[in-house]
Amino acid sequence: MRLFDAHCHIGKWGSIYYNGKSISPFPKEYDSYDNFRLNYLSKYNPNFAVIVPQYLPDIKSTFSLNNLVMEFINIDPRLIGGLWINPSREVENLSLDTLSMIPCKRIKVIKMSPDAWISMTPDPSSWNETAKRIIEKCIDLSLTENLIMQFHTGSKNSDMIHYEKFLEEFGNTGVRIQFVHMGNTASGHFKFIPLFSEWLNRKYNVYCDISWSRGFGPRWLVHNLTQNGHGLDRVLFASDEPWWDFLSEAAKVHNLDITDDDKLNIFYNNAYKLYRPEV
Repeated sequence: MRLFDAHCHIGKWGSIYYNGKSISPFPKEYDSYDNFRLNYLSKYNPNFAVIVPQYLPDIKSTFSLNNLVMEFINIDPRLIGGLWINPSREVENLSLDTLSMIPCKRIKVIKMSPDAWISMTPDPSSWNETAKRIIEKCIDLSLTENLIMQFHTGSKNSDMIHYEKFLEEFGNTGVRIQFVHMGNTASGHFKFIPLFSEWLNRKYNVYCDISWSRGFGPRWLVHNLTQNGHGLDRVLFASDEPWWDFLSEAAKVHNLDITDDDKLNIFYNNAYKLYRPEV
């Protein structure tokens, strides 16, 4: 079966002090193209993959991995790049420098995680002037350069209630958004899945991938979408490697009680239509 990984991470995450100890949670890290080719591309053989930087504990260091994304996509035509942006005032220049790298044919994603934002959420009422300027620039670039905005979802800063406010302001602009992890936690699924159907009813250009989702989440997502008259064309497969496991994520799709055609759409066709990697 053809496979399109709608997001995975590259770069060395390294170590962090946790409970007084230095820990390095990733036995495998894709910190060079040769490493990525050997331990990811050759092992799982995706037809295409969207690569984005690792989220590093230091908010400035993550930006250095944008250059690694550029290196990888210039080597391998299967890879589609996503550039890391953080609208916090403390890294304003780094974000503006990154946005100046666009347009680039194989850069198709602007990637953000509100968990890395300082004192802000996706709710526009929480933004300072720097955040407002950078996020609006991201949206403008997304529309003019045919990019997709990928947003991490979860708890605290990434809670779905904050995205509801974001979409109330920007959802009708036409910007295309991939919500990563469909809420991420059990409580996140409780919020995300009903909201996702509502957003589709409002004609927002929203997509989700099911990486990191809890066991009941993908099944409920499929049920909720079909019961509300929506197809599965906005649902994507993503491995979230190395945070999650490629084969475990693939099993979530294989185990859904849907047709083989629907599985192929989730594994490949939906992402191919969204990202159009050969255009």
